[in-house]
Amino acid sequence: MKIVECVPNFSEGRDKGVLDQIVAEINSVEGSLVVDVDMGADTNRTVVTFFGSPDSVQESAFLAIKKAAELIDMSQHTGAHPRMGATDVCPFIPVSGVTMQDCVEISKKVGKRVGDELGIPIFLYEESATRPEWRNLAKVREGEYEALEKVFKLNLNTPKPISCNRHIVVMEYLRGKELAYIKQIDDPEYIFNEIIYQMRIIYQKAKIIHGDLGEFNIVISKEGDILIIDWIQCVSSEHPNANSLLHRDIENVCNFFLKKFNVESNVEEIIASFQED
Repeated sequence: MKIVECVPNFSEGRDKGVLDQIVAEINSVEGSLVVDVDMGADTNRTVVTFFGSPDSVQESAFLAIKKAAELIDMSQHTGAHPRMGATDVCPFIPVSGVTMQDCVEISKKVGKRVGDELGIPIFLYEESATRPEWRNLAKVREGEYEALEKVFKLNLNTPKPISCNRHIVVMEYLRGKELAYIKQIDDPEYIFNEIIYQMRIIYQKAKIIHGDLGEFNIVISKEGDILIIDWIQCVSSEHPNANSLLHRDIENVCNFFLKKFNVESNVEEIIASFQED
């Protein structure tokens, strides 16, 4: 008999009514059975454990994630535990007649369905990771949910936030292209200075360092507006490795503009400017 264990963690640990509805969705699938619901008020987080066949676990996990997104408002969430969304993690564990690779495939199928049908961003981590930096769950969580809102509130050339509800921040759409794919810029020095300006403001006011900045996560519109994306690995300016990560981010941008657009700069001078009021 093929049996898979699934242990989704939901960002709600105080409202039993919400958890009862999520559990009901899981148990509604023939072949799935919830065996434990561990609610934590301080962390505002609940760990649910259920078992089933590979097919039933896939369906139950999807329904649970869907129901959690409907019921849990992340814009109002507080709690001691780091979290990324209404459903924080949803690991699949082999129990009988299945392998870890089978569970990896289950996670990818569920993740794709959640992304396609629900429009919820998914990070495949640990054994399922599709990027090296996503393998470590602690690394994925460092950015946390709140970091995204901090960046959007700084009145830069980022899309204007329109609404925040449940697990989604709705904002104006900025049409643009990653810097890596832009062949020509009329005034590359201006764009370079604008990127450094945004990095400085974010560092000084939001106390955040991107941590992996480069030409693939800087988007530029036709109007020259700049959007720095992919903040999942960001760190606080008080992080033990903050200085080295800030240096790397600035160096990456400087090196790219020097090689592609012949824009000269001084990394150390730029770093020093970040410390100025």
